[in-house]
Amino acid sequence: MADEILKRDQDRATVGGAVTNDSNLEIRMLRVDNTTKGLLTEIVDAAGNQITSFGSPILPTDYKSPDDFTVTYTSASTVTLTGLPFTIATGMQISYIKIRNSSTNLSYCYVHGAGGYAFGHSAGVVTAYKDGVAASIFTANDMYEMGINYQLKAYDKTTDTTKTVNQSPDRASYVQDSLLDTTNVTAATNYYPSTLGMSMDGFKDLSLTGKFIDADNTTTMTVEATNDEDATNADWVQVYGFDTKGNAMTNSVVAASTTTTFAWDFDNLNYSLFRVKVVNGDNTNTMIIKARRKSL
Repeated sequence: MADEILKRDQDRATVGGAVTNDSNLEIRMLRVDNTTKGLLTEIVDAAGNQITSFGSPILPTDYKSPDDFTVTYTSASTVTLTGLPFTIATGMQISYIKIRNSSTNLSYCYVHGAGGYAFGHSAGVVTAYKDGVAASIFTANDMYEMGINYQLKAYDKTTDTTKTVNQSPDRASYVQDSLLDTTNVTAATNYYPSTLGMSMDGFKDLSLTGKFIDADNTTTMTVEATNDEDATNADWVQVYGFDTKGNAMTNSVVAASTTTTFAWDFDNLNYSLFRVKVVNGDNTNTMIIKARRKSL
């Protein structure tokens, strides 16, 4: 082969050159295409092999390790995937793998379809290939990032919709409680469900329904509320509610020597605690109080 060390051409004109990538640092002539006269270059992969064809560039993928699954070393040409939320149908779904070598701390990226590289998959094991032959690109203790394409996480193909999740949704829920359903309650001032009350946290509305039978005395029911975290020593305040039976605002329900039914509504009862206070004159009675707390 002719000496390629850079010289002036036959017309004694200066031509372009470059330095060799070795300790000799020899200046060599650059090559140009005979037809286009464009500069010829060569691209090599991480192993120094010439790349003659290119696949797609690295694109955003639907799933990536280590966030969505784990990639661990198996052999020089294989790695194992664990924690995948789906089953890979074909190695074509594997877009790329980035490797940080544990010994050199150098990073390399292998793209499926670029430079003759491809990835096969079987039973959770990914095999790297170069020109159809298993390629030794993995080393024990390497760090990996693998990108895999799969159906979008939020897309439901059965309904052709994209799902969204509200982490703190408004709850259209309710809770029903039987505060009292008995006869012959001792004459006293009684509190339901107790003197410490019941929580309204997480709820918006309260309703009470029920019946008092007091044939020869008077039974009076009121509702008290507080925001005090110390329910034992709190100042409990009597509140109004809407008497949906009588179609009027009221702060008490009274059964005076009679039978009384009631339906009492406390919309937007914006207090931490409430309790039902019942004062009955004797112990010959029937008392029923049912509560319903609703969030919306």
